[in-house]
Amino acid sequence: MLPLILGVGSAFFFAVQIALTGAAVRGQHARIEIILWVQTTFVLLTALVWVAVEGSAAMSIQGAAVLLAAGIVAPLIARTLFVKSIARLGSNIATPIVLSSPIVTVLLASTLLSEHLGGVGWTGVVVTLLGGLLVAARPKIISQATPKPLVSPVLLALPVVSAIASGTSLFLRKVGLNMGVSPAFAALITSIPAWLVYSGWLVVRSPNALGALQNLSSPALLGSGVAGSIGIVLWYMGINVAPLSQIAPLGALVPIFALSLNFLFYRSGETFSMGVVCGTLLSVIGVGLIAYNSVSQ
Repeated sequence: MLPLILGVGSAFFFAVQIALTGAAVRGQHARIEIILWVQTTFVLLTALVWVAVEGSAAMSIQGAAVLLAAGIVAPLIARTLFVKSIARLGSNIATPIVLSSPIVTVLLASTLLSEHLGGVGWTGVVVTLLGGLLVAARPKIISQATPKPLVSPVLLALPVVSAIASGTSLFLRKVGLNMGVSPAFAALITSIPAWLVYSGWLVVRSPNALGALQNLSSPALLGSGVAGSIGIVLWYMGINVAPLSQIAPLGALVPIFALSLNFLFYRSGETFSMGVVCGTLLSVIGVGLIAYNSVSQ
């Protein structure tokens, strides 16, 4: 029961972070570089505390290098594109597409690690892709404050590339952990590249960086950082008491939670349509099939 509570809890708080990020972007409480810096700083501090609590441990140099590459791919590239996707498309459209990233991870594992995907897994891939297409199509609107033009392929490339980057990073993290790096140091190593780049970006865009950070008083911005950190803590607590194969599939609940939170609290600022709702459900089912295939092997 405890692993289920931890896994569902982590999915909920990740969804809260997504919803609050959308609120911060729409309300113009902070520029994108500030949002990224704040969220990554919370993650970095969480990882530092975790390493301090766990203590020192032997670390593979090769594994650390792989995890450093994973950190460059995500969160650096993936999160940057994800936040930009939320700013341009809204979180209801961006989230289901980005969270189809397990497709990339499974395909890489199948190709490079000779892991068998199977019929159920391939069915999950197809269903997830169909869900993403439904979300992108955006048919008749159910609820939307201001009519928006149809999504262009250029804008859709943002969440698609973010999903590819996230899936690739998960694969690289798996490789790094298999090479002997502890989860605590893995979390720290993968957060460093993004934090350094976002810090530099913040200084370049805002020479008076301290003045730019006055937006830290924004509840949505601070809340997104806190929620993301809580999600990470719960996720790692989950994999400490249960196999990863039991916790990871619960991440498919994130789009459902995010869609529900946006409908309850941010309905006027997000797009709701049958395509968005049905596409989100299909994406969750598809990721669930992929997870079931992995567990059953």
